[in-house]
Amino acid sequence: MLILTCLLWLLAGAYLRDPFWLVVARAAGATAWTLLLGWSFTVDRPGVRVARIALGAGFATGCAVALGASPAAIAAVAAGAASLLVVVEHAVHARVASADEQRGAQTSH
Repeated sequence: MLILTCLLWLLAGAYLRDPFWLVVARAAGATAWTLLLGWSFTVDRPGVRVARIALGAGFATGCAVALGASPAAIAAVAAGAASLLVVVEHAVHARVASADEQRGAQTSH
């Protein structure tokens, strides 16, 4: 996944004919972000889950702003992204807890 992320950003930068340093910087940033996001899923702490939701909603809102959305649309994107991420985080947390319970039940037999 990290290699794919890096390659996609390199190709996008080449397609847009960005300066080489900018292409490399964006590819490195996207790859580092992907690594940190993947790592954060191994940490089961409420603060980490809140940070993932806040950063995801912030990135989605930033995209809406960059595309010139109206203030109402920006607010809707922020609320929608945050709501969706809360649902996903809840589902992932519940699934992990269920898997942990099943694993615990199997080892006790």
